[in-house]
Amino acid sequence: MLIDIDPAMRKYVNDYKINLFSIIDKDKFPKFHTELRELFLILNARNDSNKMKELVQGDKSFRHIERDTAELISDFASVSLPRVNKEGDFDVCKAVMDIKQEGREEGKLEVLASLVKDGLLEVEEAAKRAGISVEEMKAYL
Repeated sequence: MLIDIDPAMRKYVNDYKINLFSIIDKDKFPKFHTELRELFLILNARNDSNKMKELVQGDKSFRHIERDTAELISDFASVSLPRVNKEGDFDVCKAVMDIKQEGREEGKLEVLASLVKDGLLEVEEAAKRAGISVEEMKAYL
């Protein structure tokens, strides 16, 4: 990366070999023997909830993720992981299903709000169907 270096500074610059790969090219991932594989696969699918759901449901290794990996997934992929057992394992499958459910609920709320705005449904009825208070429904509108 540092091609043109002042000769006086050259002795202070180390020339380390660095191997880089992109999480976008998941087919080119090295064969990891740690949970880096699961982390990179989740990061690759983080913007597509359907893709993430297929990934975690089709791979049993996502059922028990260690705490450190779970924290990285939570931070980088914005997935909140529920603890599975006292040893500290986490279940990515449950987290992804929760994300899908949140998406469905948000979609339902959008439809109900649209019906209220179009005058086809009263705010009170929309709130009741959404399972929220009238105040929350008004705030959403």
